[in-house]
Amino acid sequence: MMPNPNAIHEAHPAGVANPDDLAAGAGHSDFVEDDEFLGAWLEHTIDALEREDPIFLKRTELRRWAAAAGFEDVDVRHFVELDVWEMRFRRGTNVECANLAQAERWLGVIARDCRCQFVSGQFIAIVEGDEVAARFRLQPREQAV
Repeated sequence: MMPNPNAIHEAHPAGVANPDDLAAGAGHSDFVEDDEFLGAWLEHTIDALEREDPIFLKRTELRRWAAAAGFEDVDVRHFVELDVWEMRFRRGTNVECANLAQAERWLGVIARDCRCQFVSGQFIAIVEGDEVAARFRLQPREQAV
């Protein structure tokens, strides 16, 4: 099982202009030393939490679980009009994601860790070398009674 990224929140965001990217945790080694970026990141995060923005929270959760699985350069988007999620990433240290079946399995694990599951028949992915891109629909995971 993957380590829970929510146990210890280690964000290393890069100084990016797009506020949505503030939640990405994209490799910035001096995150704590960058006061301007830290302030913007905290303001954006607190704003999203106060609004209880479910898209922001789910996107952040998907990114954190993907990073915990060893994936790198994780980009997560939500297309509201289609209610479709898109994830793009590099395999990074995860050597078990080399083909389509493995990508679907790993993304399924990430979805389950986020308390979701794929809508049946609503998953598509492309695996090209170390690059993975997928689009899918999520629904709440059915809880065992």
